[in-house]
Amino acid sequence: MHLKGFFRYLYNTKLIPTNITAAIPTDNYRNQAKLPSYLFRK
Repeated sequence: MHLKGFFRYLYNTKLIPTNITAAIPTDNYRNQAKLPSYLFRK
């Protein structure tokens, strides 16, 4: 489960008093750095 969705759920169900999802950075898994494939060749 993503943290933003979890905290949004807690805020929407009134379990936490403030919406803190804006303080959590978003993750974009498609643009994360990858190691070059030649490092894994044997």
